[in-house]
Amino acid sequence: MNNNLFDKIINKISYRIDHEKVVDYLLKECELSYILASRNYDSTAKHLLSILKETPSEENQNWIAEKAIKQESTDEPVLHRLLFSPVSLNHIRYINSFLRRQNHLLELGGNFVCFFQTSLNHKATIYKKYPVIIREVLYFFNMIWHRICPKLPGIRNMYFFVTKGEHRVFPRPEILGRLYCCGFRVTHEEFIDNNLYIVAKKIKEPFKDSHPSYGPVIRLRRIGKNGKYFNVYKFRTMHAYSEYLQSHIYKHNKLANGGKFANDYRIPKWGRFMRKYWLDELPTFINLLKGNMKFIGVRPLSQQYYNLYSPELQQLRIKTKPGLFPPYYADMPQTLEEIEASEVKYLEQYLKYPFKTDFAYFFKIIDNILFKKKRSA
Repeated sequence: MNNNLFDKIINKISYRIDHEKVVDYLLKECELSYILASRNYDSTAKHLLSILKETPSEENQNWIAEKAIKQESTDEPVLHRLLFSPVSLNHIRYINSFLRRQNHLLELGGNFVCFFQTSLNHKATIYKKYPVIIREVLYFFNMIWHRICPKLPGIRNMYFFVTKGEHRVFPRPEILGRLYCCGFRVTHEEFIDNNLYIVAKKIKEPFKDSHPSYGPVIRLRRIGKNGKYFNVYKFRTMHAYSEYLQSHIYKHNKLANGGKFANDYRIPKWGRFMRKYWLDELPTFINLLKGNMKFIGVRPLSQQYYNLYSPELQQLRIKTKPGLFPPYYADMPQTLEEIEASEVKYLEQYLKYPFKTDFAYFFKIIDNILFKKKRSA
């Protein structure tokens, strides 16, 4: 991709990419129709990418640069149909602030195009450049420094002081999750020159999360008794911001046997290992101590999963606290309909005979897990 146009804009405006000032390359539909071959930006995402590979004439370059400078000095933003970031997301310090600003500058339904190098491509680049033993060592320390340190409390401050936020490494699910968190829906992805280009459509205002979860212990917003939300504590088994991708995953992956998402790429290998042996569930005992969960009970569900259930079961579920060990492990249902039937059976029995029901289910669950080696999907 030819970056001459964007280099000139950056040089003319002459400011750093930081929290207060970021590069906003604005293409306005009504005034750039003579540059763009089509004014129907929603027709195909590939058309957007093909346009971005081309460099307009010198006259148009100067015009765009003047527009960018004028936009920077304007207090009231002009809403646009198409925005493009000429800088890789790997090099932007306050990435969520950057994405929220793009959302603010777009019309509802407008498109934002960005790019970054994924963690897998970053790994492939290192492996291709260095011999076998050296590349393993370099990749290990590179991953620790550019991928893990930015997310650790205390250490992350030192990391950003040294690097200014440049050259961070992101797995694909994290960037997709950040986009959804900031009010976008991903409509197209395409690899160009070792970078992943993403076309995202503005569908709503950014989600306000003052305490995003980066570290090893995460808080998951779940629906509890009486329909009240509470945080479930677990060890992280997914990439950061994966919780914002549930609607995206459900649309493209649907559900597998056991009610989990099929081929869920949000879960890396180490996450699957932790789930297999329930290591991720250990912090959930905090919820038992806080009293918003009990030992045996239906799973605490996110809003996305909760919406999949019938209205009758939704109302039945919120009459009790969710549990650490769900009736799923007693019945081992396969489909969503079977899961609903299993929960209805448990809840109806529990509402009549609470202690007796949980006592019976406890031994069924222990038998399935310890002796019959049953596992969830």
